[in-house]
Amino acid sequence: MAEDLVQEAFMKVWEHRHQLDPQQSFGAYLFRITRNHLLNCLKRVAYQEAFVKHAAAQRDCLHHQTEWAVISADYEQLAVQAIARLPRQRQLIFQMSRQDGLSHEEIARILNISTNTVKVQIHRALKTIRRYFQLHTDLNLSLLLLLLNA
Repeated sequence: MAEDLVQEAFMKVWEHRHQLDPQQSFGAYLFRITRNHLLNCLKRVAYQEAFVKHAAAQRDCLHHQTEWAVISADYEQLAVQAIARLPRQRQLIFQMSRQDGLSHEEIARILNISTNTVKVQIHRALKTIRRYFQLHTDLNLSLLLLLLNA
């Protein structure tokens, strides 16, 4: 790399030979050209390294996002299976609450049941779904609740 640098410095001297002032120090001129060229090369290398690091970080981030997307899809599929195993009325109440975003009062009014019945059915649905996940995964409870409340 040093040899290339010196070669390029002398190439610049040759290209700009008509601008040389014989009254000025040739050594100082050569030193200045070489130093400037070296600094430009170092800037370019630093930029390339920063770009490579940034690209690697983006690749790692994309890899983790892809990995999480696959895992998340698997857990979502398990949640769908667990919900499908609920009794019909409990399944309907759970879906109205978690997927449609309805309040307990709204569900009770629509289904013509008490608000307490809605609360009990949602509690039982969550308990059944948690049990299903415990049997089929090693997923911790906090992550499960996050997935179910999303």
